[in-house]
Amino acid sequence: MEDNTCLVDDVVCGYAREEAHVAEQIARRIVATGRFAPRQLDVSSIKGVVTLQGRVSSYYQKQVAQTVAMSVEGVRRLENRVEVR
Repeated sequence: MEDNTCLVDDVVCGYAREEAHVAEQIARRIVATGRFAPRQLDVSSIKGVVTLQGRVSSYYQKQVAQTVAMSVEGVRRLENRVEVR
């Protein structure tokens, strides 16, 4: 499994090749909410386990990112490591 990095609408996503579609879908949907600054969150996905990392200014933003991620087909489990500051 080879790790890659891509930039999708200013959200950086690290992922293994076979998880590219899942990570890209999540990154696009997070940006589409209009609630996140460019490059604010990192999205990675390996074997259906998605990890969100970054910093947000409210628990609401953290919950939005989690809800968006869980709505994408192929997500089996979510690790929400987003920090509220």
